[in-house]
Amino acid sequence: TCSVNIYSCSAVMKQAYLISTHHPPERIHYIVDKLQDEDNCFFIHFDKKLTIAPEDPYYHKLLQLDNVTVLQDRINVQWGGFTGVLATLMLLRVAVETDAEYIHIISGQCLPVKSNAYINDYMERHRGKEYICSSDMPLKREYGWGYNRVHIYHLHDYYNPRSSKPADVIIKYLNSLLRKVQRILLPLGIRRKYIPFYPQLKRGSAWWSLSADCCRYILDYINKNPDFYNRFKYTQLSDEMFFQTIIHDSPFRDKVADNNLRFLWFDPNANTHASHVGMNQLGELMKEDVLFARKFEPGSDVVAYLEEHIYS
Repeated sequence: TCSVNIYSCSAVMKQAYLISTHHPPERIHYIVDKLQDEDNCFFIHFDKKLTIAPEDPYYHKLLQLDNVTVLQDRINVQWGGFTGVLATLMLLRVAVETDAEYIHIISGQCLPVKSNAYINDYMERHRGKEYICSSDMPLKREYGWGYNRVHIYHLHDYYNPRSSKPADVIIKYLNSLLRKVQRILLPLGIRRKYIPFYPQLKRGSAWWSLSADCCRYILDYINKNPDFYNRFKYTQLSDEMFFQTIIHDSPFRDKVADNNLRFLWFDPNANTHASHVGMNQLGELMKEDVLFARKFEPGSDVVAYLEEHIYS
């Protein structure tokens, strides 16, 4: 557990930034520095896989900042698993105890692409909107990727797909084998039990900016609906469905802007993961409703541009 400083200020709007990351403290300190403002507070979860040296200067710099809370309870977040949702919920539970009005979730590869003054003004002018991408999750069999995400069991929480350790390689193989067997059984009607009280799941980006009231509603909802919470375990990329689905059936539904204020670039010649942003994407970064972007390579030309024209 950790302590949280609950404080008020004279700002028009206070905002909280949640960062769940496997990147080292130096990179996270850089992000916090660019977003540092008397009206902002930060809540950071370092992945348990990450080894932080006791003498790491950037880790200690983060701890010394009054508006930064580093969670001491760390979990092992794995790509595609429910642990991503768990880490976000851990951060949310402490963030909603502050007087922040908006809560943004960003990664260790995100950067703001507008100044703090611009971000503050934008959020003030659009107060009341919920910035999360949300669309129907295709669950018919002809849309195999969506159907398989939900209707079969996935073991992503138990291995690191990027690791070459024997245990990770073995579990990765078993997970692949299990999914193949389940896909064979699907046409026979043998599948995971669906969520009966949700006729339609929603999907969208795992990165969003939500009002604190909406975040409190989410936390209250999962406390009252443990079956919903538990059903997302062993579900592939559940962090891209969990929050969208709750909000879709909530009083905040009509406030969703269907825009998460972020730019992600998917190189058509690469895999399905977001690619690093470069100068070729600068036009997209400068659009009015883009406040953040990912992924950035430290020291790249586009980061140098942001340093000179946005952060200075």
